[in-house]
Amino acid sequence: MDSELKDQNLIIADVIQACLAPNTSKVFFIVPSEEDQDKVNDITMTIIARLRELGVSTKEIPRTVGVFYILRNEARTSESVLRVLEASAEDRRVTI
Repeated sequence: MDSELKDQNLIIADVIQACLAPNTSKVFFIVPSEEDQDKVNDITMTIIARLRELGVSTKEIPRTVGVFYILRNEARTSESVLRVLEASAEDRRVTI
């Protein structure tokens, strides 16, 4: 999601697409900073709340949506990204 962070419309589009994709139970967004994490999380929670208000079935919306930030120096390999995600998920009591 790194390239979309400067355009709120692209973030909104990504969130809606992810939340409405068929057979999706978990959605994770990875961003490069804590500030971006807060921004994407706020947008995500707003969209999910609005979808529920509009009557979208709870089973159509992913049960778990997480936004994680990973520093660029921690994202050099898929293994290092996985380690950071697992640690963050454990802190939040979420399974990846």
